[in-house]
Amino acid sequence: VFSCSMFAESRRMSLPSAISVFLAASGYGLVDEWLQSFSAGRSASITDFLANLAGIGGGLVLFTFLSFGPSLLVVTGIVIFGLTNLTQANPAELLPATNMIFHVIGHGFFTFLWIQHVNRYSRLKAPELKWLIAVAAVPVCFLLAVKLLPLVRGRGFALQDVIASLGAILAVVCIALLSAVLTKKAGR
Repeated sequence: VFSCSMFAESRRMSLPSAISVFLAASGYGLVDEWLQSFSAGRSASITDFLANLAGIGGGLVLFTFLSFGPSLLVVTGIVIFGLTNLTQANPAELLPATNMIFHVIGHGFFTFLWIQHVNRYSRLKAPELKWLIAVAAVPVCFLLAVKLLPLVRGRGFALQDVIASLGAILAVVCIALLSAVLTKKAGR
């Protein structure tokens, strides 16, 4: 679905492009469900296929109304939140190292996209204090929201994931800040 916004020259996707993306992604989802019927412990499910269709439709709507950058930011947030909170199994217990890597990369990437969004769509300019607060506060609040929901649901979370994710957020913000400071000095 990400590619659909890349070949649309304007912010809006054309109807033929949307239909092509919908048919291709639906076909992939159908083949995926069929192949699952051959895997041990897996089965083909019409509800999974309907969930695939809902995701395809949601992605097409998102990419129709938003440009690629904001759409990618929203999708990244949904993926992080969904995989952390909506899966039946608790990834932190099943694959602790993989789970930590996922959160470090995911929250770092989310922070990077948020900084790009702030730089492009707001009047805040780096390295001002208001800019620094804006680019750090949203990723940290998002991390807290992602990690507090499991507590409400009685699942718990791994503290080391939170610390590692905060480290990734801090690293990305510091790199952006350093880049802004160096760019500003070079412009003098």
